[in-house]
This record gives sequence, structure tokens and C-alpha cells, in this order.
Amino acid sequence: MRDTSSNFRVAREDLARFMQAVLKAAGADQASANAVTRALITASRMGTDSHGLRLLPHYLQALKGGRINGAPDMQFHQRLAATGFLDADDGLGHLAGYTAMEHAMAMAETVGMGAVAVGNSSHFGAAGCYALAAAERGYLAWRSAIRILSCCCMRRQALSRYQPHRLCGAGGGRVALPAGYGDQLGALESRAAVRGDRA
Repeated sequence: MRDTSSNFRVAREDLARFMQAVLKAAGADQASANAVTRALITASRMGTDSHGLRLLPHYLQALKGGRINGAPDMQFHQRLAATGFLDADDGLGHLAGYTAMEHAMAMAETVGMGAVAVGNSSHFGAAGCYALAAAERGYLAWRSAIRILSCCCMRRQALSRYQPHRLCGAGGGRVALPAGYGDQLGALESRAAVRGDRA
């Protein structure tokens, strides 16, 4: 009897090249293809397959059908020193998520924190990808998806001024901390467990 299981491995670099090629063939520009590839691979590697690689056909179909703008002209509008709005021009949510987090980190670098709301976007996949991207650069980050995507960051130096249990929000949010802040993560997880949320 022949084994028909689909257990096989593909090198991450080969997978990324394939994904970028098919996304571009479906109408995505380079920035969008890079963002989707990064987010889907990150999600699957974190064990969130429901929002990982398995969604590639969905995004390809949405691009080919014109439901998603593959080459958006995203516009950022900074409202105050620490807040802004990103109009994603009906682009892929992954590019919107990473772009919003970049703007949030830039504001956090200047004034200690930054929050960006995103509109006119599409499904952005696993929320943890964007918080993780900021944490890898030394920021406390969280992301929420209540009605609109929002990305928030704090500079590492600002973390000591806040009580971690006050940073946990409810409803579909993801939090990521830079390495070396395990005690703050423990406080967030404890608070979330008591409230029935996930951290």
C-alpha cells in the first residue's frame, strides 16, 4: 500500500520564494508579497496554522478577483504626537499591519509610545506577527482587532514606568515584549488568566 500522507518539509527560503512569486503573479506588488509571506510563514512557525500558510490560496483568489488592491498607496495621517491613522487603500492586511507597527514604533521612539488605527484594509492574518515584529526590535507591543486594526508600541525605556497589569486589554489582542522582560509577561498573563482573556 502506498503512503499518501502529505508529510514533507520545504526550506523556509524556498517556500518564501514560491509564495512571493505566486503573490506577484496574482497582482501583489513587492511590498505586499513580502508582508504576506513574512506573516504567513511566521504564523505557521508559531503554530497558528489557521492564520498561516493555509490561507495563501484565499489571498491569491482575493487578489485575482479584485477584492484586494495588490499595489495599494497607503497613506499615514499622524493625528497627535503618539496617534495616527493608516488608510490602507484596500490593500492586504499584512502590509497594513506591518506598516502600522512601523509608524507606531517611530512615534514611540520620539514620544515614548505610539498607537495607529488602520482602516480600508483586509484580513491581516495572525495578530501576533505584528506585535512580535516590534518586540524583536525592543518594543512592548500589542495589537487589537476590535472593529479596526490598531497597533501600539512603547519604547523599552518606558516599560519601567508602567504597571504591566494595566497594559492588558480585552478582546482579540496580542501582546509581545522584548527579550528580558519575562516578569512583565508573567504579570500580563496572570491578569489575563484572571479576566479570562488570552495574553
